[in-house]
Amino acid sequence: MNHKKVCFISCVNDSEFYGECLKYINNLNIPKGFQIQTLAIKDAKSIASAYNEAMKASDAQYKVYLHQDVFIINKNFIEDIIKIFNDDKKIGIIGMAGAKVIPTNAKWEEAFERFGAVYENHTGVMKPLKFNEVKGNYVEVKSVDGFLLATNQDIQWREDIFTGLHFYDLSQCVEYILKGYKIVVPKQESPWCMHDCGLVETTGKYDIYREAFLDEYSKKIFPLVSILIPAYNKPKFLEIALKSVLNQTYRNIEVIICDDSTNDEVENMIKRYMARYTCIKYRRNSKEKVDNNEIENSERNNSVIKNFNRCLRLSCGQYINYLIDDDVYRKDKISVMMNYYIAFNDITLVTSYRQLMDKDGNELDDILETKKLNDSPTILDGKIFRNFILENMLNLIGEPTCVLFKKKDLEGKMFGEFYGRIYYCNLDIATWLGLLSKGKAVYIPDPLSKRRFHGEMRSEILYVKILGATEWYNLINSSIELGYIAKKAEKNNMINWIKKSQYLFDSIIEEKDLSKLPLKELYECFDNAIKSTLQIEI
Repeated sequence: MNHKKVCFISCVNDSEFYGECLKYINNLNIPKGFQIQTLAIKDAKSIASAYNEAMKASDAQYKVYLHQDVFIINKNFIEDIIKIFNDDKKIGIIGMAGAKVIPTNAKWEEAFERFGAVYENHTGVMKPLKFNEVKGNYVEVKSVDGFLLATNQDIQWREDIFTGLHFYDLSQCVEYILKGYKIVVPKQESPWCMHDCGLVETTGKYDIYREAFLDEYSKKIFPLVSILIPAYNKPKFLEIALKSVLNQTYRNIEVIICDDSTNDEVENMIKRYMARYTCIKYRRNSKEKVDNNEIENSERNNSVIKNFNRCLRLSCGQYINYLIDDDVYRKDKISVMMNYYIAFNDITLVTSYRQLMDKDGNELDDILETKKLNDSPTILDGKIFRNFILENMLNLIGEPTCVLFKKKDLEGKMFGEFYGRIYYCNLDIATWLGLLSKGKAVYIPDPLSKRRFHGEMRSEILYVKILGATEWYNLINSSIELGYIAKKAEKNNMINWIKKSQYLFDSIIEEKDLSKLPLKELYECFDNAIKSTLQIEI
């Protein structure tokens, strides 16, 4: 390997373009003691195969792979890249434009943070294209555009997969990263290169190679997400829900199904899918079969929370998203949501607008809780959002189906646990409040999931409504004890709870059998709320 040699490599099918490219290369300043080489590979099967051929043909340590229509206008280009390579021996690739992370759809240009600059004319007019400013001499990224890649290590290009014009560059970035090397974009006061690319084609084979990239690398570069489905006696709806998971565009998923059903219908249906999909893990909770018609509501509630947490214990994913067995995911739900976790370190909860539907899948109008919070994706302060939810007693975040979160942010607690208390009706809200206390929330206005309303909704049972009211009281009271709610807001929160919960007494009066209702707990909550309201000073 010649450590004082730089080889410029191009895949060529247009001699006029390449001739112009060579003029700029030959006009570069060459550091003392260095020599340059140019290699043009013609009639190649693919860009990746051409680059492999040239890589083997040159003994230069530094290789610059550039398109034939790229013109290097920074005369000190060679000296500048060598300085960067020498600054950190772990730097393996230098590119002119790239992204801080690889988005889950593998389109680097759609990443939240992009860096670099280039003169280019994809709109028909040559002009500078600039992304975020690079602070320091360079910034580390995960992907760079393939119009120019400078390397100081020889790693095989994946010509076995990328046999065309697309995604050979992103693949090479990942290959370097997997071998422990860094990828950087340099600081450019003005662009170092001009790219006479013209209209860029991003259809047809582009998507074929994008899918190939995701198939090959998703499990290597994206975290495992566990989809948890607590199942109960709804095989037809569950099959629809399961298909919506198996069709996700996000590739690195496991599906955990824990079944509380009172018959074998769910199990028989799941077995058909397990024969085809290795990502499915199924557990039948045969020792704790339950039936709403035969057991007390309290027992059913206890069974539900147990099943939610059985799923959680069996999961191996770094990220968790529940799926209620009659709800549905949009095919890109996990992919869209994971982009925020990949890009930002302070997110603890990602949710979205959820579309309501009836038992037949027909869309329904919004209720107060499901109306859109915003028309564009929004990052919210978790603590402010948490207190707004407590003040209004509205689950604006959504049911378990809606939310993607990090498993570690539960800090070993059960799903449905808040301040040492387990919640059965508001188990989702209890968990969301804890997560919002640790970081920021993301709200996405697109309908990434659908929630089904039908005749079996537990929320319509008077017992559940009473339990929900008492749990809201406990959530507010615990938040006061934790100091989440400011002193001046404590009284308003309690008064609001009293106003919103007193409607229950009309239903209680009309109920013939009161013996199975948790009235004692409700009365105690009202008594405590009234007393605390009278004592709280504003």
